[in-house]
Amino acid sequence: MGFAGLFISAIGVMVVLRLGTATGPKGSGSFGTVGDLLILLSSLNWSIFLVFSKKVLKDDLNYSFVLFWEMFFSFLYATCALPLFGCDISVIGSFTRSTWTAVTFLGAGASAGAYFCWFHGLSVLPVSKIVAFQFLQPFAGAVIAFLLLGERFTIWLFAGGITIIYGVYLVNRK
Repeated sequence: MGFAGLFISAIGVMVVLRLGTATGPKGSGSFGTVGDLLILLSSLNWSIFLVFSKKVLKDDLNYSFVLFWEMFFSFLYATCALPLFGCDISVIGSFTRSTWTAVTFLGAGASAGAYFCWFHGLSVLPVSKIVAFQFLQPFAGAVIAFLLLGERFTIWLFAGGITIIYGVYLVNRK
């Protein structure tokens, strides 16, 4: 059932990406944009990352330890890469308290918190069960875009989301 669940979830992702916000009687989705391709590549990248991380965790390393060093080196890499991309870091001096609060929330709250949850799950479950949850990202992003940005919510988006959830259920049921 694991492979079938992953396949069903992948179909749901394609429906969300292709038809999720399409309008008109025939549906006129725009799959193939750079963003759509990045989402698909992200899934492959995340799968490889989870398999590698599981191997690291098998060496009896605590997931909090692994996560700390991953975040530390990610921060170093990102900081060193800023000048390469022509980022204007002089604006950092003008950050307000609200800006620093947002940056802290995104770094410590959203990113580190999410990775902590992933690594905890990875330490107690097989990769095949954890990897299925990545298929929820496009649907969750579309729902958040609907709620916060007023994007369209169509029957296709709903159908794709239900398909993804059913596939994740199939992978993770006992």
